Amino acid sequence: IAGEDSAGDQFLAEATAEATAATVPQAPAATVPGGDSGGIDPSAIETGSIGRDVIVEMYVLLSSDDIQRTVSSITARAAALGGGLASSDVNFGAGGENGETRGSAVLVVKVPPDQVATMLDGLDDTGTVQSIQQSAQDVTEQLVDLQVRIDNARASVASVRDFMTKTTNLTELVTLEAELTRRQTDLEQLEAQQRNIGDRVALATITIEV
Repeated sequence: IAGEDSAGDQFLAEATAEATAATVPQAPAATVPGGDSGGIDPSAIETGSIGRDVIVEMYVLLSSDDIQRTVSSITARAAALGGGLASSDVNFGAGGENGETRGSAVLVVKVPPDQVATMLDGLDDTGTVQSIQQSAQDVTEQLVDLQVRIDNARASVASVRDFMTKTTNLTELVTLEAELTRRQTDLEQLEAQQRNIGDRVALATITIEV
């Protein structure tokens, strides 16, 4: 390879500009307290359609006289709406003086955003909704920025591979292999971030405490 600077050195000297990921602050949670009757009507909660790419998270406080029936009903409904149970912490308790079962449960279910209202409506069938909290985080710009950075990272990896096919210098090859590994790792991390955010946008998270 002619010249003092090798192709590998020239490549490593190139500056790769990466955009800084946009940070979108999370909107304050909206709380709907229980009424004088001790419960609220979930159908009265307007979840709306925010648009764009939004992460929706909700917290629901539910009272129930039958934990087992409530847990079964909620998990079955989430599955029927195209989601499912993400995690659960259930204590079915022991029988009371009148034979009723006392216990507690914390369920985290995920459903498509357009099925959130339907999921909430169904809670009245198995208990009494005491309160609902909802928060929404717009991550549209963050996803756009990630896609740009991923495209740049893929192009960068392809450039290193191209240099590797052209060099005949063993030292350069070793250097380029190390650089390729680093850039592939960066690319995989960006892609993982994109998948994680995409999954959170695709399915709203509802934490239900009974």
